[in-house]
Amino acid sequence: MSVKNTFLISVITATWNAGECIEDLIDSLKNQTDKNFEWVVSDGLSTDATLNILSRINDINIKIISQKDFGIYDALNRGIEACTGQYYLVVGADDKLSPNAISDLRKAIQNYPEADFI
Repeated sequence: MSVKNTFLISVITATWNAGECIEDLIDSLKNQTDKNFEWVVSDGLSTDATLNILSRINDINIKIISQKDFGIYDALNRGIEACTGQYYLVVGADDKLSPNAISDLRKAIQNYPEADFI
């Protein structure tokens, strides 16, 4: 199987009241060397500044879903259903990615196209 460099990677994050920690993740996504990704945020109706912070993002391909959920796995499943990438990466709201994280994931997928999980 041949894996082309043009495939989209989806970054999926479940959030709920993550306003105090999500800005580091946002900055790390903005600083990716490989910009060919979408960020799908599945929010569980946050009551803090989370949605306000996310709504101001205009330099990342972002999709925000905010509705009641039954916990993190319900939110992640909703994010997976909404993503359009051929591959996805689950990242916590309080995580930070190195600038080459998306690029390194893409290279690993290309180097091991038969792998089911990287």
